Amino acid sequence: MPAAASVSANYAYLQNLGKAKINQETVNMNQKIKISLALMAIVPQLALGWAGERKVTHLQISDFTGIIYFKTDSTFSNPATCTSTDMYAIRSDSNLRTEIYSSLLAAQLSGKKINIEIDPTNCVNNRPVLKRVEILSN
Repeated sequence: MPAAASVSANYAYLQNLGKAKINQETVNMNQKIKISLALMAIVPQLALGWAGERKVTHLQISDFTGIIYFKTDSTFSNPATCTSTDMYAIRSDSNLRTEIYSSLLAAQLSGKKINIEIDPTNCVNNRPVLKRVEILSN
């Protein structure tokens, strides 16, 4: 085989090898994207920081501490590993404390479910702390 043909064949081989590698990387990236999207579809509350849908069953305001406590029909997550999970807390120094309480009360009275985000690092009186609340239209 002449040298020019050999170089040409090697060049074509390397081009095809490069295309195959790029195609494999594209397939791998597409698989990762599909897996990520599937996980977000399966557990959207985890992807967004929300803890799941529940109904408010009990509201309590402590006159002594100013902390608002609430219970739901089943427990939420406890990312801060607080020692008491019988109720969840709203900090007395929360800027939106009144609005959050009003939202929880409205949800309880209307029978609507809520979705909440729990603070992943803090506890109040050993209970998980609410960061935000969403009233769902169920």
